[in-house]
This record gives sequence, structure tokens and C-alpha cells, in this order.
Amino acid sequence: VAFCFIGLVHYVACIWYAVGAATTGHGDSWVSYWNLEKIDAPMLSRYGVAVNWAVANFIGNVDIYPRNSTERFAAAGTLIFSFVVSASLVARITASLTRLHI
Repeated sequence: VAFCFIGLVHYVACIWYAVGAATTGHGDSWVSYWNLEKIDAPMLSRYGVAVNWAVANFIGNVDIYPRNSTERFAAAGTLIFSFVVSASLVARITASLTRLHI
């Protein structure tokens, strides 16, 4: 379960950074807000901010906000996806406990 969560966080973080980087030249984006569009910004910093957003999105407490409509759609899709994943995880745990008669 932990490896699946880490994998999901990685993919969501990469998609979130790609959306932010793609919309940087077209107005305000979260990448430009955090000054990560510069070529000399360390990749670890860019990845760290994106992972922070991805983990916070699964929990529901986000401090990095979308700055344009493309980022808002990506954030909404991620929230729906994280809700479905969380609900299916709880359903699986409940079904397993029911089979054990606990």
C-alpha cells in the first residue's frame, strides 16, 4: 500500500509540475508564483514543492493554490481522483475486516 501511495504521489506531482510549467508563459501560474521557472532553480526544489502539493491534496490541506483555469481543472481532477482512491481503500479495509468477522 505504501509503495502504491508513493507511486501515486510521484505521478500526481509530475503532472502538477507539468501543468504549471506549461502555463507559465501564458500568465500567472503556481510555478512562477514560487519562482521555480528559472533555469537555475534546483530540480529538487521544484520536485519538492510539487510533491508537497500532491501529498497535501490527498489529505485535503493544500497551501499551494492553482493560479489559472488550467491549474484549477488539474487540481479539481486530482481532488476527485484522491477521493475515489481514498474511498476504495476504506472499502477494501472494511471488506477485509468483515470477512474476518471482527
